[in-house]
Amino acid sequence: MTCPKCGASMRDNEYLCWNCGAYNPPAPQQPLPQPQPPRNPQPQGWYPAQQQPAISKPAKGLPRRVIAIVVAVLVVAGGGTAAFVALKNRGPAPPPSGGTLPNGQPAYTEKSTKSSASKKGRVTNVTSPEFELSDDFIVPVVRQTTVPEGYIGISTAEEFDKIRLNKAGNYILMGDIDLALILEWEPIDSFKGILDGNGFTVKNVKRGILGDLFSAEVRNLKAVPVANIDDSVFRNGLWYAIIAERVFKNSIIDNCSVGGKIKIDLRGTAGVFISCIAVSAESSIISNCLNVCDVEIIVPSRVEVNGFEVISGLDVGGIVCTLGQDVKIFNSFNQGNISISSQKFFGYSLGGIVGDVYNGNNATIESCRNDGSIKVTNNLPAVEREGRAHFSAGGIAGGKVAGLGGTVLEISNCVNNADITVNSSGLMSLCSVAGILATDSISRATQINNCYNVGNINISVDFDFSLMETMSITIGQPNYSINGIADRGDIKTCYNKGGINISIPLTGESYTRFVNMGGIVGWFKDVEYCYFLNNVESATPDGALFANVKKLTDAEMQKKASYVGFDFDSIWEMGKGDYPYPVFKARYE
Repeated sequence: MTCPKCGASMRDNEYLCWNCGAYNPPAPQQPLPQPQPPRNPQPQGWYPAQQQPAISKPAKGLPRRVIAIVVAVLVVAGGGTAAFVALKNRGPAPPPSGGTLPNGQPAYTEKSTKSSASKKGRVTNVTSPEFELSDDFIVPVVRQTTVPEGYIGISTAEEFDKIRLNKAGNYILMGDIDLALILEWEPIDSFKGILDGNGFTVKNVKRGILGDLFSAEVRNLKAVPVANIDDSVFRNGLWYAIIAERVFKNSIIDNCSVGGKIKIDLRGTAGVFISCIAVSAESSIISNCLNVCDVEIIVPSRVEVNGFEVISGLDVGGIVCTLGQDVKIFNSFNQGNISISSQKFFGYSLGGIVGDVYNGNNATIESCRNDGSIKVTNNLPAVEREGRAHFSAGGIAGGKVAGLGGTVLEISNCVNNADITVNSSGLMSLCSVAGILATDSISRATQINNCYNVGNINISVDFDFSLMETMSITIGQPNYSINGIADRGDIKTCYNKGGINISIPLTGESYTRFVNMGGIVGWFKDVEYCYFLNNVESATPDGALFANVKKLTDAEMQKKASYVGFDFDSIWEMGKGDYPYPVFKARYE
């Protein structure tokens, strides 16, 4: 079958077009309707928490796809009653402490539970701490109380484990699943079927729920990992994700949520890729996903693999770690904080939504929001202070690396609301940090439209730069590129309200030799209709002037007339209350 909107090829029973994101409902004569992926909405806006509209209940019997249009986020209500909030114009309000969902409700609660089951097979008795994600999904889930025709109902951990015996089947959860009951759980690899979580939770995930996905669908699923893991749980010694590992061939992960906290102790891994939804994605769609899981990573001073010390790489993304070609990440929300404490220089690529983009031809990140902070602390011994690793961190995406055939990436209608903080006792060969997209190795192929940043960027370096003459680092460009929107690329109709704070023991010519700082972009190609707060000197490091790029005072940033070129008819409107700056219009009036 083909998409009636754009003509792209679609497989049978696929209703969300991978190419244009259009929703194509099933024909009425189909005997059994499956829970459908949501429509492709227009860019979403957000209220500050204190300005959310009043909560109301949906009418009884309202079809799920209609609810998906009028509802943005389901709010927890007593007894499982579905209450909802239309998230309109939510400005950047810092998330309450302890981990919360967009409505300000607790994202998870910690308690101790005792689970017991038969010792037959791989099931065992355990007592473990448990984090329960609240009932919120980005799209409300109407739970099925009976198993639909054509599906296999899953109610126990033993039944869930047997999915691996038929990886092309259609499955629906009829209750929460506790993976702590399964001895030596391994992800279900090469999954080709449908897994509908039905609004239930898979708990105590240690090694990931699914491995690779091929033309598969995972939807309406919540997951909560165990609290403490080490790199022995990584698949192939390289990657870790809570929902799925690699997502291929028109697979869809839709309306999934991850909560809890994980602490990862790296001891012997040469390259690490970590994410809460998926490690990597190619030719697939990830939509309406919510992450509130905090990730803390500890890196010791010595990392060994098979007895040999290695310099490791570390990529982390709140939703996806690595983005490949023909991928769309849409309407997804990260509130999970990323914290790294290291005693050794690594090559980092960190992002609130995506860690890095590799060979991302036709990759799209649209209508996403990051509220999760990124904090990296390098406490390096003297022998490690000559750094040769690259570091990149972005509120939306950490870095973009060229692949074969070039790379095309579009980021649109996204907002970063969280701070990025880097404290280092050593000199990195390249440190790139930006509110939206950090390192971009091919500027000609990136487009950033209708995005804004309100998070602060804080860089502190404790290093004796007089030692540079005796070091072997090659200095071809400034080591520190710190920018409000992006390191480089085509940037249009964006604004930056976040501050840039750099503490580095250099002044004058030495400072400009090592530091690139711009209110909008570091290495520009085409910048139009962009604005930034006057706490930064210029839009670009070299002070280049653009006809429609301006530095504004805070008072000017609160005036609609200041934003020449912004589409206030369909995309933007001025915020109210505590955030009187431009925000995205509500998806639906």
